[in-house]
Amino acid sequence: MNEPDLTADEIREITAESYADPLYFCKFFLSHLFPKRVPWVHRGILAILSSKVDWLEKYGEVDLIIENFTWVDKAERVYKIFYRDEAGKLRMQLGKYTEIMMPRGSSKTTLVVAMILYKVVFEENSFGVYVSNAAPHAKMQINNVKRELEDNRRLLKVFGNLKPNLRDSEKWSEELFECTNGCAFAARGSGGQIRGLNHRGQRPKLIIVDDVEDKESVSTELQRNKTRSWFYSDLIPALPEMDDSSTIIGLGTMLHREDLLNTLTSDPEWNVVKFGIYDKAGDPIWPEFMDRAKDERRKASFAAAGQLHVYYMEFHNKASSPDINPFKPDWFIYEPPPKDADGVEKLIQHAIYIDPAISPKRTADKTAIVVAGMAANGVIYVRACVAQRGMSEQDKIDTYFRLAQKYHCRQHGVESIAYQSALAHSIREQMFRKKHYFEIVDIPHKGRKTSRILAIIQPRLSSGHLKFERRFPDLEIELVDFRSDTDDQPDDCADALAACIVLLDPYAAMAAPDDEEGKGLEADEYEPLAKVFADENGDGDWRSA
Repeated sequence: MNEPDLTADEIREITAESYADPLYFCKFFLSHLFPKRVPWVHRGILAILSSKVDWLEKYGEVDLIIENFTWVDKAERVYKIFYRDEAGKLRMQLGKYTEIMMPRGSSKTTLVVAMILYKVVFEENSFGVYVSNAAPHAKMQINNVKRELEDNRRLLKVFGNLKPNLRDSEKWSEELFECTNGCAFAARGSGGQIRGLNHRGQRPKLIIVDDVEDKESVSTELQRNKTRSWFYSDLIPALPEMDDSSTIIGLGTMLHREDLLNTLTSDPEWNVVKFGIYDKAGDPIWPEFMDRAKDERRKASFAAAGQLHVYYMEFHNKASSPDINPFKPDWFIYEPPPKDADGVEKLIQHAIYIDPAISPKRTADKTAIVVAGMAANGVIYVRACVAQRGMSEQDKIDTYFRLAQKYHCRQHGVESIAYQSALAHSIREQMFRKKHYFEIVDIPHKGRKTSRILAIIQPRLSSGHLKFERRFPDLEIELVDFRSDTDDQPDDCADALAACIVLLDPYAAMAAPDDEEGKGLEADEYEPLAKVFADENGDGDWRSA
């Protein structure tokens, strides 16, 4: 687009405002890269990359930046990158090495390109290096910077032409560009030559590391060790050791529980700030990028593909921890129930259970309906799992009857509290209309739901006596996300599965002591259900309300 002529005074004002306010710089000169409101998390990153903090006050939400840009040392002490001094002035404290872990697709590279331009046009850094996982990607981003310097009319109008002429000695290549103002930036891929790198006798004062690993480079221990060795023996020593102002700033997304990013979290010299798609208060850091509804859909999609562990790394920068999660991902076995020679399923009994949400609102708990069947060897197979918010009472009843008839369920359960108990009466009324009759067991869940789910599901899942006919994303998400130290978590499907197991318990005695695979159930393998449901008086009768 054609830019209007600017007076010398206007250019001075724009230059001063852009230098003091990196976000103004992005909005004025790079509006095509920053067309929408920039969220607080990106403003914090811009402040770190630009080494300027005062401008943040102009845009508000400073408290969010202060509370979320933190890092924790080995002694579990929390340090804040942004803070207010005794006079209330906003300050920023950075170490020599800073790493910011961001969710996949959160535009971190766009911020880096913008701040390289900022450093160049304001002569903030005489020599810098941009490092990425592969040399072609690093060169592409450096070329994006060069293209702005060559073609951006506003940059040309305010800062002039910084590209050297062909006859000049400065280089303008894919691997290195040197501007007429004396600033230069180089591009390097992971493992590339960087140790001893200098420009006109100067080592780089700034190294920006952007996603230095990829899926292939973290796939084996040998590859991961190779990256760590290069990073510590080549990249870090590339900085001038005696220059306290030199720094490495990294941005990346977790790809493996033993990748370089996780190595840096335990390195006392590195300040590592970790972001998922939610902040410390549980709110989305960038709702336009990922809100709760989109997150739920994305998580279910990854779960259906058996890639929940990838989802948590790429969108929450979190590797599943065996110490925290009582349901290990490798416990989940997906296979159809056994069949005899004639193709008839060898299941001795089926049970169905419904845990209906009281509220029809879309934000309420989900109505959960689970069907499970027990094989002759005592193994329980999950056959169906329906989880939906906002179901009408008729939809719940129709789904319940459809599944009960499809799997020929002999045990039928419903949670017997308040509205749920009233639903049992509605189901009984529908029996006459649908000509399908059965006895409903009202299960009064006693004690903590968390303890109940753990006691009933965990031993069966860990021993291989609980299997899944196919993937049920809602149920798998709840179990993989499950925490034993809180009751405030989505667990409707998990609780419905636990109740199904309770309904099948009377048939466990029918299971053969040894199956054809030689895997029988020991009589004392699990806690008795009467003990699981016992109240303070020792009453464990869960079969009556």
